[in-house]
Amino acid sequence: MIDLFPPFDPGHRRTKRRPLRIRRLPMRLIAPNVVTLLALCSGLTAIRMALENRYDWAIFAIVVAAILDGLDGRVARLLKSTSRFGAELDSLTDFVNFGVAPAVLLYVWTLHELRSMGWIVVLIFAIAAALRLARFNVMLEDRTRPAWHGNFFTGVPSPAGRCAPCCRSTLP
Repeated sequence: MIDLFPPFDPGHRRTKRRPLRIRRLPMRLIAPNVVTLLALCSGLTAIRMALENRYDWAIFAIVVAAILDGLDGRVARLLKSTSRFGAELDSLTDFVNFGVAPAVLLYVWTLHELRSMGWIVVLIFAIAAALRLARFNVMLEDRTRPAWHGNFFTGVPSPAGRCAPCCRSTLP
């Protein structure tokens, strides 16, 4: 019989293979990431609602994403399950929810009338959100910053981007 998957080490003796076991993860490790993924679903739904010209639902979905974004970190700290994976997932979710979704909403709602200039405004908004999150992620790994600095937030939080569509609707 031909072995389709020979061992990497040619001197290795073939032994009886054990079945793969799936390691169980405690719910306390999964819960914060589930909240973050629900926030991502809400942000992507906001984009869909904007493309369907259902602006009220799009704004509502962005607000729900902001609420879930506030909860995921609290849940992680409460359950003592903070992780680098969770921080990265949260940053990517923040970029979609508060960088891309409000930008797409504004473009579809009103900036499309400006054609290329409106698209440039949308690109600048989204790029600024991406740069802000990248800067934040790099600052997390800075070993020279003082310990007390970790207790304070630096800069403008990405969820502030959700205010753009809301502020636009209140202008005359």
